[in-house]
Amino acid sequence: MAKATVTAVIVSKGLESMLRDCTVALSDAIAVVDSRVEVRVVVVDNGSEQPYEIERLPGVNQVIRLDDGRSFSAASNLAARSEPSDLILLLNNDVFLHSDALVEMLDLISSPSVGVVGARLVFPDRTIQHCGVVMTPRGPHHDYRLMRTETVSRAPRFVPAVTGAAMLIRSELFRRLGGLSEEYNFGSEDIDFCLRARQEGFRIACAQAVDSVHLEGQTPGRISLDGPARLVFSQQWEGRYSVDGE
Repeated sequence: MAKATVTAVIVSKGLESMLRDCTVALSDAIAVVDSRVEVRVVVVDNGSEQPYEIERLPGVNQVIRLDDGRSFSAASNLAARSEPSDLILLLNNDVFLHSDALVEMLDLISSPSVGVVGARLVFPDRTIQHCGVVMTPRGPHHDYRLMRTETVSRAPRFVPAVTGAAMLIRSELFRRLGGLSEEYNFGSEDIDFCLRARQEGFRIACAQAVDSVHLEGQTPGRISLDGPARLVFSQQWEGRYSVDGE
């Protein structure tokens, strides 16, 4: 039986040392599932002052250089469409996957009802950064954020949404939805995608078996873009989602 194919997409600007650590961790995770999937790693150099050299990025198959720099959505869409595959893995440059992280993610997405799978992410101090996004009257919220990881269940969860910092997506679904919405610059495009996937009848899962590290907000200027993105999300989705669970 032929292996499933995965296009792993990392959008990055500068911060080459951190990106290298990200790709090393990704390579280790890929090695664990090598018998199951064939993974092609694509880095989008999103306007770095010093262009990346592929030889300095372990495990990377292609670097796409964007001199002008684009939104996270636009850059991710470009890379995801550059290489036909069965699955797309979106990964932030400040996420360092646990070597077993892809095992449960692949298990979960093998269910025909599941369209998107996220990963359990922790800060370096072992508190939860992400283990699923829930919807509240005030908007999306990272469930269990800042709780000690050892206090939160390891059972996989079905949730309204997951973060795009580490997100595995069925390529057919990605194409059907037209990729990430480019109405967003940086932020909330991941939640928007998950809600649209649910409208198509797919479930959103979060793998919980292991902890991967997410530094969060490392790209210069990234945090300042959250407010405008939340405004776009509110305009798109206010009153259109449930606040009582999956």
